[in-house]
Amino acid sequence: MYIIIGNLAFNKPTNVTASDFYQKTYPATGAVDGIIPDNTLNTHCAHLSNDNGTSAEWWTDLGDVYKIYNITLYSRTDNNNDDRLQQFNLTVYNTSDNEVLCGYHHNPVFTHITITCPRPLIGRYVHFKKKANVTKEEAAVLCEVIIIGHKYIDCTLCPNSVSCNDVTGCEACHGSYQPECKQRCEDGIYGTNCQDQCGQCKTNTICDRYNGTCHDGCQIWWTITICLKILYNICMQCKHFSCL
Repeated sequence: MYIIIGNLAFNKPTNVTASDFYQKTYPATGAVDGIIPDNTLNTHCAHLSNDNGTSAEWWTDLGDVYKIYNITLYSRTDNNNDDRLQQFNLTVYNTSDNEVLCGYHHNPVFTHITITCPRPLIGRYVHFKKKANVTKEEAAVLCEVIIIGHKYIDCTLCPNSVSCNDVTGCEACHGSYQPECKQRCEDGIYGTNCQDQCGQCKTNTICDRYNGTCHDGCQIWWTITICLKILYNICMQCKHFSCL
């Protein structure tokens, strides 16, 4: 199994703090449309503007949990840049109460900057926040946001005897999890990488996703804890006694 490392932000859902005019004319999606700005006012940029003195903010939802290494921000490059991309935080999180700082940048950015997280961060959401009261108008311009990382694989779900790393993930998952170790086996399936079929469990109950055991016992004529052996074959050896 191979993990693709690349730009996680392209065409992902976004949100922004901005006036109705800016949201309509320069929407938040302009920062993830894959278009790098030239030396003109680029309508593909996201414009963040708050007239009430609060922070200018932008978010993206990556749609899944990823391991994030660095984030590159592209600013406007025309003469009207106005030092708008400065004094900002970049955070990564799964829920809003556990944001982790990837980096802070103080000085103006006139072309682009790459912020490398101090360590790879795990999360689904990326949040840009410009410090309030930096300029008269709390504005910022994001012409493109590139987030480099890959899908997160929880190595604790790998059996102890197999290796796991950030590129290939688990060689095999603990029983009860599908390949990539993120989803449990479907009903009726169990074992390493969900490769084994459940036996004939009593009253059509579902077997244990980890080891296939039927906890309520087997249907009639079936035996062994995983209910895969039929008693009929044993009874065929009887000559003078009936099978029950």
